[in-house]
Amino acid sequence: MKTKLMMITYTILCCFGCTMAQKKELVSVSFDYSVELINYRLAVTVEKTGDTLSGTYQEKLMQKPEIFTFTETDFDELAKIVAQMDKPSKKCNQPITDESREGTFTVVLNSKGKDITCEYEIGRFSAERETNLKNEAIDLIKRWIDRYKGKSEIRIGWTRALPVHLCFSVHAEPADLVEYLGEFVEQRNQRDDMCGGGESGTHRWKALKPGVVTVWSIESYYHLEAEELTKEFEPCCCFIIDENLNVHYSKEDTEAAKKKFKQRER
Repeated sequence: MKTKLMMITYTILCCFGCTMAQKKELVSVSFDYSVELINYRLAVTVEKTGDTLSGTYQEKLMQKPEIFTFTETDFDELAKIVAQMDKPSKKCNQPITDESREGTFTVVLNSKGKDITCEYEIGRFSAERETNLKNEAIDLIKRWIDRYKGKSEIRIGWTRALPVHLCFSVHAEPADLVEYLGEFVEQRNQRDDMCGGGESGTHRWKALKPGVVTVWSIESYYHLEAEELTKEFEPCCCFIIDENLNVHYSKEDTEAAKKKFKQRER
């Protein structure tokens, strides 16, 4: 009898929990923050209206917000993070680091047809658990943006051992088809109190116009100028930029460019 009563109680609690969970649905998440020590700023809004998902991001002041896409599964993953967040906490001083973010983080939930807005502070005055969840949500959305931007970018991967003794020289032609965005470090395996380790990342170019782009990427002990790269070294790969400015690797053009270089060497 006691076991039966416990089962009934457990069932009621489970049903009650499900009902409570279903009362609030995530409508939108928006944030606007800066990292002063590295002069970085990002403003983002993602929202769901019915079955429609939409996202915008802005990386510079006065810049027109750009649209990006994400999936229903992405939004569900974000909702799971937000569901763990309590009401905005009282201010609690946290130590400042080079990556400390300062700004606002806003969540809109819908309960029984009514929108509920929760505004959180991003920065050193947030409680640790709240800070961790906000950062988890921000980093998740940043990965969506990076994935979307990757469709219109040429990305050449690299890896190197630490400490760094070699450098990469890169170049893309025709230069008017792309804009070089720089070198991005995406993974680093090194402890502050130890020597060695390694890091990896990408060199990136943003597509500007349709066409075929040839890329050179050479690892050496000194920096090579573009003219030296194109005359003395074999190109590493070619990409096609289509009319929608989406980038596609071209095996055919890559093989043709390599063959042309080898014939020139003879």
